[in-house]
Amino acid sequence: MAPVSAMAVPLIVHGKTIGVMTLASIRPERRLAQRDVRLAEELAGRAAIAIDNARLYQAERDARGAAEQATERTTRLQALTAALSAAVTPTEVADAIINEGVAALGASAGSVALLTADRTALEVIKAIGYPLTVLNPRRRVPIDAPLPLADAVRTGTPVLLGSREAYTRYPGFTDLPAWRENRATVALPLIVEERAIGALGISFPGPREFSEHDRAFLKTLAQQCSQALERARLYEAEQESRSASEAAQRQLAFLAEASRILATSLDCETTLTAVTNLAVPRLADWCAIALITDEGSVQRLAVAHMDPAKVAWARDLYERYPYEPGAPTGLARVMRTGEPEFIPEITEAVVEAATSDPEVRDLALNTIGFSSMMIVPLVARGRRLGAITFAAAESKRRYEQADLAFAQDLAGRAALAVENARLYQEARQAIQLREEFLSIASHELKTPLTTVKSYTQLLARRLLKPELDRDRLHDYTNHLQQQLDRLETLVADLLDASRIQQGRLELRLEQVDLVALAQQVLTRFEQAAERTEAHRLVLEAPLPVAGLWDPIRLDQVLTNLISNALKYSPEGGEVTVAIRQVGAQTVIAVRDPGIGISPEEQARLFQPFVRGDTARGSVSGTGLGLYISRQIVEQHGGTISVDSELGRGTTFLVSLP
Repeated sequence: MAPVSAMAVPLIVHGKTIGVMTLASIRPERRLAQRDVRLAEELAGRAAIAIDNARLYQAERDARGAAEQATERTTRLQALTAALSAAVTPTEVADAIINEGVAALGASAGSVALLTADRTALEVIKAIGYPLTVLNPRRRVPIDAPLPLADAVRTGTPVLLGSREAYTRYPGFTDLPAWRENRATVALPLIVEERAIGALGISFPGPREFSEHDRAFLKTLAQQCSQALERARLYEAEQESRSASEAAQRQLAFLAEASRILATSLDCETTLTAVTNLAVPRLADWCAIALITDEGSVQRLAVAHMDPAKVAWARDLYERYPYEPGAPTGLARVMRTGEPEFIPEITEAVVEAATSDPEVRDLALNTIGFSSMMIVPLVARGRRLGAITFAAAESKRRYEQADLAFAQDLAGRAALAVENARLYQEARQAIQLREEFLSIASHELKTPLTTVKSYTQLLARRLLKPELDRDRLHDYTNHLQQQLDRLETLVADLLDASRIQQGRLELRLEQVDLVALAQQVLTRFEQAAERTEAHRLVLEAPLPVAGLWDPIRLDQVLTNLISNALKYSPEGGEVTVAIRQVGAQTVIAVRDPGIGISPEEQARLFQPFVRGDTARGSVSGTGLGLYISRQIVEQHGGTISVDSELGRGTTFLVSLP
């Protein structure tokens, strides 16, 4: 229905028009007239004052609210500053930022994510208020992911999503509660020296228009977070550097102490036992050393633990579970390859791969409870000497690569000590052998010289007599010849030993019938009266055996072996020389029924100047014969070995290609 009359009156307050009041009548009988103007103006004046008062009240309320919000935010910033001053790690910084920032903004959730070292992803280090179903899949997101946090880091600018409509930039967000429930979300880049290091995310319980005050506060919050995170990073770097320096000093002190211990004695067992005791508990809960013997076997030399009872228990375990050279892992593999074995965490799978024995598995995992292990080879001058095992158990320590490098340094020093001790022992043995040889050689020289002198004097006296006894003279000259032959052999052995040590032993190869050569040597021995009276010499060689060899040198080998067999055989014993063809090899076996040789003596029998302990004082010789024989045989490309038991005789085997 259309009005029949109308009136518009301005709303004026303090001389300023703030609006218009319109009056209208739809009744024909009540038309507005001039007389109504005054009343309308009065009503408009009162309405203008009321509106102005309402506006002033709202402005005062808004100002008071803004002041209270500013005060609260200032208080929060002060609390945040105090919290950040006490925070020394990135996690503590993030915790303070999230707790104070979320409360100051009236937010419902927040998170701090940092860039990974390679700057390819963001990792959440602190978050509150998010459901785990939302948070867990996004604890680590690629930097190129279409998400607000990643976008803020990539662009270096804040991402403000005030309502559902703003989420259209991020299609992946439409399945999240923030979109469904029309919540506002903010993603702020954390920037240090113009370089993004991460992002701060804040979510609100509903939609939100971000005022200038909000934006300023968010900027301040992000700046404080960035600065605090950088301080925490620098603090951590300084702490790590200090810790590394202190650790390096401790390691240097440890190595200095180890070097001092290793230098105090040239006895391997003494020094290495001291090293294992030094390693426990500084480097390990258990430490053990095993060495490779001259025979190639493995000797478990030392084991250490804080509890002496456990050391005794470990030695019992060595007896129950002996070393297995063919084991695919552990000490055996390190001994074979010379490469360390590093197990930072000993799990059930690791133990199962190492052994199929359920008792051993239970021992490692439960009884002892190994948590980590390093087995480091002892290598000196390219020679594998053994290995050191470092194991963590009670301490639950986990070894790292730095620990392995340190263990290898210690092992290198220990290996040099072992090698030096070995060289020292060899030098002592060489000196002892030299002294013994000089004593033997002087005796071996003096005996024939004395005999030669005596028979020369006898011969001179006989020649002064008018009648010569030719048989007696012949006997004298035979004795003289025997002693001269003995001297010649001694001098030849000394010259050969010298040539061997200088690498000047030469072979003159020609076609040789080894059976005929052996027969010649045996005939020579049979013609010696003192041999044939007490022993029988037997040659077992039905067919000729020919090859390309040095006949003079093989004659020397046969002579040495047969001579030894005769020396160590009882009277009436039979010495057998057997020659046979075995495939492409010619094998010579010299057997005697003599006193035999102990395993200890067999290990060093072919070294220069070595004579069996059972022979000293009863059998003449320089201890060079077998040494020279081995060199001759090996220079032919062959091998020489011994098979003997005490009281059961001896067999020397020579194999020639």
